[in-house]
Amino acid sequence: TASNGTSEVDLSGTSLIGYSSVSDMAGGILYRDDGELSTISVGDAFSNLDGLSRDDRIRYDTPSFAGFKLSGSLVADERADVALRYSREFGGTEVAAAAAFSRKPDDFDRVNGSASILLANGISVTAAAGTEDVDARDDDGMFYYGKLGYQSQFFSVGNTALGIDYQYGEDIGADGDETSSFGVFAVQNIDDLATEFYLGYRYYDLDRDNTDLDAINAVLTGARVKF
Repeated sequence: TASNGTSEVDLSGTSLIGYSSVSDMAGGILYRDDGELSTISVGDAFSNLDGLSRDDRIRYDTPSFAGFKLSGSLVADERADVALRYSREFGGTEVAAAAAFSRKPDDFDRVNGSASILLANGISVTAAAGTEDVDARDDDGMFYYGKLGYQSQFFSVGNTALGIDYQYGEDIGADGDETSSFGVFAVQNIDDLATEFYLGYRYYDLDRDNTDLDAINAVLTGARVKF
């Protein structure tokens, strides 16, 4: 859809292992409530409200003008969205941003966006935020996200990217929810092998009414080979 990816603009070089969709690392892991396994998963509680995600659609994208591109799509079940994207480079500094509005009549309205800047010295700053009004819920869901990154060629084999991030959310999984997550990441490129090795750690905390949920810690490592 037009809005897919608009919460996920990220120039840090570490989005392979950690980005605004913080639940990707451990979305199926269940929280423990006062020591007992609950039915609440990380994926139930955290979201980056990324528009209408991926789906069958009718979509139109305008040509790019001065770095801007406008998109719109019609999706099944009367859903629709519109998105604006921007991408430019200024003297070695890269800038990218996106924003979107999506809705389904008598169900929800959602506004979200993200932006990222990569300086010539390798430092990057990324931010994302979103809010949604769900008709069946009393409170509007919201989140905000920030990441600080650094890239450099410490080793001759390829670029190294490091990052640290934080996300806070309210009323995503249920009315009254408060969520927070932070992560630390590293990606090492091996240019001759077209391979990226990655390592990441993430902490997930959920405060939900009438529960005593234990925080979750997750570690993920692996490699991606590009063909």
